Amino acid sequence: MFINNGSFFQESHSPLSANNINPLIVDRYYFEKPYKSFIHSFVFSVKAIRNHSPLKLIVSKEIVDLDYGFGVIAFNKNGEILVEKNERVKSGIEGDTIEYIFYVPETEEFKGLIEFKFYVRSGFTTNNTHYYASFKLYFPYYEVLKNQTSLKVPWEANVYPNEGYVDVKSEYFEIKGLSQNLILPSFSSLDFNELTFSIYCHIYQRSYLKRVNASLTVLNKEILVDEKGNKIPFIYATKDIPLRVHPIDESSYITLSIEETYFIDKDTLIASKNKSENSFESNEIYFPQGYIDYFQNIELGIKIEAGCLTQTIFIYPFKLNFIKDYEVKNYKIVGEISGEIEDDDLEEVNLT
Repeated sequence: MFINNGSFFQESHSPLSANNINPLIVDRYYFEKPYKSFIHSFVFSVKAIRNHSPLKLIVSKEIVDLDYGFGVIAFNKNGEILVEKNERVKSGIEGDTIEYIFYVPETEEFKGLIEFKFYVRSGFTTNNTHYYASFKLYFPYYEVLKNQTSLKVPWEANVYPNEGYVDVKSEYFEIKGLSQNLILPSFSSLDFNELTFSIYCHIYQRSYLKRVNASLTVLNKEILVDEKGNKIPFIYATKDIPLRVHPIDESSYITLSIEETYFIDKDTLIASKNKSENSFESNEIYFPQGYIDYFQNIELGIKIEAGCLTQTIFIYPFKLNFIKDYEVKNYKIVGEISGEIEDDDLEEVNLT
């Protein structure tokens, strides 16, 4: 009658459509079905937990006796139990079924991926605990995508105990075409608007692209301090720079651009919000002259606040490495040579 403990495996995800809306990423997890099925299919989602909505579990009445308990356990990434809820009291009887109601509380520790396991327990000991569903859901979390270019955000699980599988629906974000280590050929400016990259948003509805907010931030501000403890004049580090989101045609791609205009001093390349006679306007990022060593390996981040189903917030970091301009200092222009020059008169000069 019961399911074998922990017998789960995953099938590679395949896109399934939902009401002819944008396709969703769906991962299917199989488990060993019970000898005789008795738990009806149900939906479990991040939204329901955050809205304090009850989980209604429908069980066939002829199978159940009062010694059965139905429950769910939430684990963090380290396998530690955050929440366990179970129900033994019959909450309602209709026809040949019994309804059990769960309220799964959201705790402060519900951040990022949280694993949920559903079980049936006979008697009052854990020796007779049998799991029939296991999956992970993603809760809003400020996440930096170190050494990765994508983020999958599972938000809803459709559990089918009779069929022996769980379908987990996810949103998906991917940065395409932007390395996490950029090398600039010269120490002048970063034209962010000319970076050829895009963000792929595999989300529930394309209209959600309008809810995506983005900004550019300096992640390692601590490097912008000189030996005397003075801050390097780099206005872009004082606050996040808002980025404009540009959806691409009818696709699920967006690009970003800097709309903020700064005034750059022609002599020092120090940026300011105030105009002066010696400045020019630009929405490129300029690095003050004389401070190149402080900006080597400066780490910037594209912060994405996706106002989608799970209110996901993540940062895509990238480092800048500058190649100093090559300068030839040990030579001198002495004048002009008149007349024709024969090859034998020429001498190779090394200007290093």
